[in-house]
Amino acid sequence: MVDRLPFPILFSFFFFFKNLFANLAILHSFLFILKKNYYYFSFLALFPLFTI
Repeated sequence: MVDRLPFPILFSFFFFFKNLFANLAILHSFLFILKKNYYYFSFLALFPLFTI
């Protein structure tokens, strides 16, 4: 079925952009959690500086 498509390149581009938008949605939700717990993550980022 897939090899009978007239535009397989466009079909592959469709799947590429679909995966790209899914990854952007995951990244956006991760950034929302990061912004929500900003002080906690900044403390985790600065913690190795205190231990050195």
